[in-house]
Amino acid sequence: YDPVFPDTVLETGTSEATATNPASGDGASPGSFGRNRTGPIRVEGACGERVPLAVHVRNLSQVPLPCRLDFQNVRHRQRPGFVLSGDRVDVHVVDFVSTRTGVLVPDPLPRAAGGNSIHVPAEQTGSFFISIDTQALPAGLWSGHVRLTPLRSGPALEIPFELDVTAAVLPERMPIWTAMWTYPPDQRHKPGMISGRIGRVGARRYVDLMQRTGVNAVLTRSYGMPWPVRDVQGNVVGINTLDFDQMLQRREFDPERDFLVIGVFPEHLKDEWGQDFLGEQWSRSFVTYLRMLSAHVREDLGVPYSRWAVYLEDEGSAGENFISLGKLTREADPKIRIWANPQGLGELEAAKKAEPYIDIFVPPSWNIGRWPESEDLMREKGKEWWMYTNAGWQPPENTAVPRNDPHAAHQKLRMDGWLAWKLGLKGVGYWIYVGKWGGRYSGLPENERGDCALVYLGHDGPITTRRLEAYREGLEDYKLLWIIDQAAGAPGQDPALARDARDRVGTAVEEVLAERTGEKLQRWRHTLLEDAGTLCAAAPLDVKVVETTTTRRSATLKLAASKPVRAWVWHRGEGVRPPIEKRDWRLVGSSLEANTSLSLKIGDLVPGQRSEFTLVVAGPEGQQRILVQEATTHDW
Repeated sequence: YDPVFPDTVLETGTSEATATNPASGDGASPGSFGRNRTGPIRVEGACGERVPLAVHVRNLSQVPLPCRLDFQNVRHRQRPGFVLSGDRVDVHVVDFVSTRTGVLVPDPLPRAAGGNSIHVPAEQTGSFFISIDTQALPAGLWSGHVRLTPLRSGPALEIPFELDVTAAVLPERMPIWTAMWTYPPDQRHKPGMISGRIGRVGARRYVDLMQRTGVNAVLTRSYGMPWPVRDVQGNVVGINTLDFDQMLQRREFDPERDFLVIGVFPEHLKDEWGQDFLGEQWSRSFVTYLRMLSAHVREDLGVPYSRWAVYLEDEGSAGENFISLGKLTREADPKIRIWANPQGLGELEAAKKAEPYIDIFVPPSWNIGRWPESEDLMREKGKEWWMYTNAGWQPPENTAVPRNDPHAAHQKLRMDGWLAWKLGLKGVGYWIYVGKWGGRYSGLPENERGDCALVYLGHDGPITTRRLEAYREGLEDYKLLWIIDQAAGAPGQDPALARDARDRVGTAVEEVLAERTGEKLQRWRHTLLEDAGTLCAAAPLDVKVVETTTTRRSATLKLAASKPVRAWVWHRGEGVRPPIEKRDWRLVGSSLEANTSLSLKIGDLVPGQRSEFTLVVAGPEGQQRILVQEATTHDW
C-alpha cells in the first residue's frame, strides 16, 4: 500500500520466479534485463470482494519500455476446471497529478490501454493497479502466473501468483448505509445528482462504479429536489417532482434497497421559497410543502418512513434557524425523520435545544469526541448515528487533502470503515464523489482548493482513484468484520470459536485505528480472514438440490435450504474434444434474492447434452457450500 513514484527504485529481493529462458547470473535471463525482484505474488480475500494488488515495473534501460500484463492460467488447485477469467480482473495504471502546492502525487487510476499495456520511460517506475472480483468463486487456493510481456524485445517474465479465497461470503449489499454527495458537473442547481451530460457514456458507468463501491443511500441537494409551486400570493399550492424523479431514475434508486436523504435548504433558495424566510405565510407554505413531499415519497415512490429523511440545513444543525425548521417539520408530519450533519454541535445547552429535531445524527469524522457531553446526550436519546468525511475546505498548504498526502488513502479514508465499526454507526458518507468544478481529467488542479472528488471525469467514463479504491476497501473491511460477527452469532455456532473471534475483532479494530499502517492492516486482515473462514464453515447450514428438471434446451435446479441462501451456477457440458471432465467451468446464472427455496434455470443447452453443474451457495451468516449436480437434456 506504499505509494510508488516514477523515480522509485524498487528494492532487490530473492526471486523465486523463472523467465521464459533459463536465468544466468543475478537472476536475469539471457538477452533481457527482466527480473522479478519480489518473489511470488500472494494475495487473499473473502468470496464477494475485490482483492487489490499493485505490480511495479522498474525500467533499468536507457530506452522506453512498453509492456503488457496478463494473468496466465490461474486455476483452482482442487478444482482445475475453474479458471480466473479475464473478465474477473480490472487492470489500471497509476497516474500522477499535481496539486496547487506543486506536489506530484500518485492518485488517478485510468484503465490500462488496450491489451493491459503500460509505457515506462527510461530509468523510471510504472505501476499497474489490479482488482480481482471474487464473487461466486469457490473457496480455496488459485495459482498461476502474472506475466509481463515486453512489446518490443526480450522474453516475457512470469511471476508465480496465488490467490487464496477464504470460505466466507461477504454480503452483496452493504450492511451499513453509505452516502456520497454528487454534483452534476458544470450544472449547479440543475436536475440530477449525476448529470446526463457527463460524456459519451452518460451517467450509467458513474452509477455502476458508485454502487460497486457500496453506496446505497441517495443524497440530494438543491439540484434534483422536489420544487415548491407557488401562486401569485406566494403560497405553496403544489410540488413539482420532475427533477427529483429524474434524479432518482439516474441513480437507479430502489426503495427496497436504498435510503433516501432529501435536501431542501429553504434558507438558501429564497427565489423558490419566497423572501420572507420563517415569516407566518412562509412557515405555512413550508408545512404544506412537507406534507406534499411526504405523500409523494411514501405513496407514489413506495418509500416507508424508516427509509428516508429530510436534510434541512447544511452543517448548521445547532442554530436557531435549524430549530425553527425542525419545529415546522414536526408540525407538518411528526413521522418525518430529520437528517442533520452539524459542523459544530457545540456545548451541551446548544445540543439540548437541537436534539428534539434530530433523528439521524451525522457529525463529521474529525469532530467525533470533541463535545463528549453533547454526544452522550444524542446516545441517551437513542439517535441513529452516521458520520461523514469532508475532504474540501482545507488550508492552502493542505490543498486537495487527502490527495496531497500520498499515504492518506489508507491512513485516512480506508479507516472510515474501521471507525464506523468501532462506534457502531448506522451510516457513513464522503464529500464528494464527482466534482462540481472543472472539466475533464487533466492531471492538474481545477480550482483554488483542488479537486477533492473521489472520481475524475474521464473522457470516456469515470476514472477511479487510489482514494476511492481505499475507501471501498475500508467498506469491504467493514463487511468482513460484520460477517465475522454474524457467523459468531449463528445459532448452533461453537461458542469457543465465536468468543475468540470476537475478541480478536475488538483487538484488531483498536490496533488498526491506532497505527494506521499497511503492514498492521494486512496482518490483521490475514487473521480476520482465517477467523471468518473457520466460523463460516462451522455455522450450520443445510442445503441440497431437491429436484432437477430438463427440456431439450434448458435445465432447472431447485434448491431447499434451512436458511435463506443465494446461489451461483457454474456449468460445463459434454463434448467429444475435450471430454466433459477436461472442460472449463463457466458461470451461467445466479439467484437474485436470498430464499430458503430457489429455482435456478440454465438455458442455452442443446438436445441430448450431458451437463455438470457446480452451485456455489452463500448462507446468511457468510457460509459457503458447494453442491454438484448432473443433468441431461431431452434428446431429439
